[in-house]
Amino acid sequence: WESYCQCLELLRTNAHVETLYHDIARMAFQFCLKYNRKTEFRKLCDKLRKHLEDICKLPTQVVNVSITKPETQQLNLETRLFQLDSAIQMELWQEAYKAIEDIHGLMNMSKKLPVPKTMANYYQKLAMVFWKAGNYLFHAAALFKLFQLSKEMKKNITQEELQKMACRVLLATLSIPLPSAHPEFDRFIETDKSPLEKAQRLAVLLGLLQPPTRNSLLKDIVRVNVINLAIPQLQDLYNWLEVDFHPLLLCSRVQSVIMALRTEENVSLQQYIPALQDVTLVRLVRQIAQVYQTIEFKRLIQLAKFTTSFHLERLLVDC
Repeated sequence: WESYCQCLELLRTNAHVETLYHDIARMAFQFCLKYNRKTEFRKLCDKLRKHLEDICKLPTQVVNVSITKPETQQLNLETRLFQLDSAIQMELWQEAYKAIEDIHGLMNMSKKLPVPKTMANYYQKLAMVFWKAGNYLFHAAALFKLFQLSKEMKKNITQEELQKMACRVLLATLSIPLPSAHPEFDRFIETDKSPLEKAQRLAVLLGLLQPPTRNSLLKDIVRVNVINLAIPQLQDLYNWLEVDFHPLLLCSRVQSVIMALRTEENVSLQQYIPALQDVTLVRLVRQIAQVYQTIEFKRLIQLAKFTTSFHLERLLVDC
């Protein structure tokens, strides 16, 4: 470990050994990964970040590493992507997020856009980090960006691949928690501005001008035909949760889709089941609240006294 650190310190500014510097950096990451050295991994990430800052301050000389060169930017980008993969494997999600910020900064520094393969890898890893952080909104937004990129740039993409991606994007979007019914009240009691500032920083990582919302993502997936590309069960799920109004059948309908997901070979779709159940419950309560405000609900209560209908009893229990 000390040898790796000394080599990195010695080689960090010399343009003639720039490739060797990055090779050793990746060897150091592999060392941390092999022996599960999380403390050393964090120190290594900080060291490389400090080295990059030092390089940016160097005077322009032939012997010095120059961050303005495309080759230097590409080497640093590849090393940060390797760092991101290592952080994810070690489940160091804070370091993974920092690596994503570094990658985004390097991409902005470059005059030309990264190749689609690099961007696809970036969005895929970004979606994973957002999911682990419990940020379902930005997780879905990252998957949507990946879907758009793959559809536009991948020439030989198959219909089956498109369907798999569409299914995941649709499920991820439907799993986003429903927004508050009283946002003006939330703004009144909210004293900390950091959530909004954090959302704006995350939106920058996705190349968005403003943070996405659940409704904006739903409009986007309708606009780019994600719903029609998904399997029929998920198309029905979208209609039941977002279009139809039927509180008596909502839970049983969604449950049938959940049972189908549990038998799917695609395990990545099963991770959305708990979030999907939460969204369904909130949607059911909201629909019942709308029914409660009508005269029909009062008649339903009176009718329930004289019937043994399973659906009516279930509705009253849910209430």
